[in-house]
Amino acid sequence: TIREDEWPAILHRTYPADHGEMKGHAIDAASTQFGFGLNYPPTMRGDLKGDIESQHHTDHKMLDEKAPGNTAGGTHTERGEEHAAQRALWNYYEYMRELIWHILEYNNQEVPDLQPLAMLRENPEIRPTRLNIFNWLRTRLSAEISCNVDELRAFMLPDHKAIIRKNGVYLTAKVHGRR
Repeated sequence: TIREDEWPAILHRTYPADHGEMKGHAIDAASTQFGFGLNYPPTMRGDLKGDIESQHHTDHKMLDEKAPGNTAGGTHTERGEEHAAQRALWNYYEYMRELIWHILEYNNQEVPDLQPLAMLRENPEIRPTRLNIFNWLRTRLSAEISCNVDELRAFMLPDHKAIIRKNGVYLTAKVHGRR
């Protein structure tokens, strides 16, 4: 039950990207259709995308400590104890659920040292959370691309073969060689 204002939909003009995860046909098609660009720094130059690297580090540090099977502090199992790997049973969807909750919690933390003075002068009763600061800056300094959010959501749906009938959409697949 994430409210729409808790997860703002924004499409930037340019994204700094890693060579691994962001290269592919789907992202190229999206950048062409929606008009954004990707900036790939040279290989082995993490210093050119330091903000991304530091955010990955922050996210993993906060989330991985909560993950089942974590061996925070390098604790070793003693003879007869259950190995930590046996407790590490999150699948992708469980991990993503926790990551999304972490992002929501992170965005709602109050950070008064990041609040612009103009925001404080204009409206001192607004809590200085990361999300409120982002929304305030977005109305003044944004370089986003305007797009239809529903079109963007539809683009991100997975591609599956399906049949449309008058009583619904049916996915098709081969099971034991039969369709």
